[in-house]
Amino acid sequence: MSKHYHHHMHSNKKRLEENLLLELAQLSNEDVILDIGSGDGYYSFIFSKHAKKVYAIDKAYMDESLMNSLIQEGKEKGISNLEFLAKDVCEGLEIKYFNLAFFSNSFHDINCKKELLSYLYKNSAENGRLLIIEFKPSDSWLFGPPPHIRIKPEDLVKMATEVGFKLDKMIERDSQYIAIFKKEK
Repeated sequence: MSKHYHHHMHSNKKRLEENLLLELAQLSNEDVILDIGSGDGYYSFIFSKHAKKVYAIDKAYMDESLMNSLIQEGKEKGISNLEFLAKDVCEGLEIKYFNLAFFSNSFHDINCKKELLSYLYKNSAENGRLLIIEFKPSDSWLFGPPPHIRIKPEDLVKMATEVGFKLDKMIERDSQYIAIFKKEK
């Protein structure tokens, strides 16, 4: 488990508003979504109301009590299209033909960034896209990951475009940025 994974679990004040998230994600009810580093499942539950299938993937789910509480929450909400996977994405994924890979302040934690991006490009559907939210590099550390592991927007763009994705949108927010990539046609 990541030494600093705790910052994914409780930062409500830095969450994207649901309507903005849905506008940026451009979902259809036929979409399959990978929520990578899904933490407390906040975004996964939102996506599940608007997509065909959602895979919430996080190695933190190896803590069975966390995963069981999220599964229970899904049952209580009547959600049947959300699957929680206790997995380190660097140990391989076997999901293909997904439409959106989503990362909310989790991409910096991935040790196999280029390999994962390559997998996502090769195995996503024809309209495959990435939506990545990350903290801007800065010297302050009031919240979010330590500054030395944050990813500069230009470095993220370089990594994603090297495997074939095309930058569609870059949105600057106060302490974060949102990068949206699409597969080159």
